[in-house]
Amino acid sequence: MIHVTTTDNTTGAIAVVQAEGWDRIRRLTLFFWQAVQQSLHLRSNPAPHKTPAPVGGPPAIRTGNLAGAVLYDLDKQNLVGRVGLTKQARYGLVHELSTRFPRPWLLWTLEKVKPQLMKIAGK
Repeated sequence: MIHVTTTDNTTGAIAVVQAEGWDRIRRLTLFFWQAVQQSLHLRSNPAPHKTPAPVGGPPAIRTGNLAGAVLYDLDKQNLVGRVGLTKQARYGLVHELSTRFPRPWLLWTLEKVKPQLMKIAGK
């Protein structure tokens, strides 16, 4: 006769999955934030501001205010990571969404680092 016993370790398994998921969310968020910072520091345009960045890529840095206003937020309880702008740098959206002189930096960076993000995410 064969005797079989089972043990329920659902709680432990959930904890392991949550810990791994949180680690990946944290790593993805920080990696993307660092990539955005690098994108916003690709070119400089010091006074008298006569060397703007070419259209189609990130804006050239003048004061550093835009880069300083890009922040990240980690919420472990809800397993959420965010990268975004403070209200003081809403002008960054003009660069991002302009149709006349587009200098996208957020989506531009996302497209540039998407393969690395997928690798961190485990896909």
